[in-house]
Amino acid sequence: MCLKKALKNDHADMKSLHLAQIAKRQATNHLRNSHDIRRTLRARVGRWVQRYPQIQAKIGTHFTIADIVEETFMLAFDRYKEWRPEMFFGQWLEALIDPAMKAIARDPDGELEVISFQRTWNEM
Repeated sequence: MCLKKALKNDHADMKSLHLAQIAKRQATNHLRNSHDIRRTLRARVGRWVQRYPQIQAKIGTHFTIADIVEETFMLAFDRYKEWRPEMFFGQWLEALIDPAMKAIARDPDGELEVISFQRTWNEM
């Protein structure tokens, strides 16, 4: 009986180790992909802002493209439950660029304060 229990525990430990290795690999891939997503989103925001000359005129003086990217990620976090797997995540994220830009244009001080807080939180 003790041998069976020991083998069962060894199997459980091996399974836990395997799951931990998978989780580590997925986390590494996620970090790599999140950097790619951020870079792609930044380029997309840069092109998208050209559709709105009144917002584009404020880039550099009132807010930056990085602010719009951060706002887009914050909207994605708030609306994550709305994302459906039938849509590619990147496409869904791009669909949030417009609402993010409009939110910043509507209330730049309020939105930039929230973005600043989020960046500070991320650095902790």
